[in-house]
Amino acid sequence: MLPHTVVVDFAVALLLTSVGCDVLSMLAEEDEFRIVATWTLVFGTGAAVLAALSGYAAYQDAAPTGLAEAVILNHRNAGLVTLACFVPVAAWRLLLRGHAPEKYATGYWSLAAVGTAAVLVTAYLGGTAVFRHGVGVLDG
Repeated sequence: MLPHTVVVDFAVALLLTSVGCDVLSMLAEEDEFRIVATWTLVFGTGAAVLAALSGYAAYQDAAPTGLAEAVILNHRNAGLVTLACFVPVAAWRLLLRGHAPEKYATGYWSLAAVGTAAVLVTAYLGGTAVFRHGVGVLDG
């Protein structure tokens, strides 16, 4: 399994880039931004799935306790919200052959916005777990 710390960086970068390019695509009406948004969404969602799987494996190895465990569980929950938002958004986008939906656009953008917030919260909590609580840091 790929290390969680490697895969998660791709998920964060690609998902945030996707939403940013989608916004630029609407503002600038440039098709190139829409194309970048679509591909980064698809690959970012795939990386998020791998991040979730590798995160479960990393959790088993780290076995955090106390406050560190609470931070990790919140990190996991925020990651699940991220997946719950971006998996349907990516599927929706693929069904529309790379176009953002015109019908139900509010639902699409709501999922993307909540997913973006969830990515940021997940990343913050992951960093807190590692750098404040030492989860996953090797001794010695």
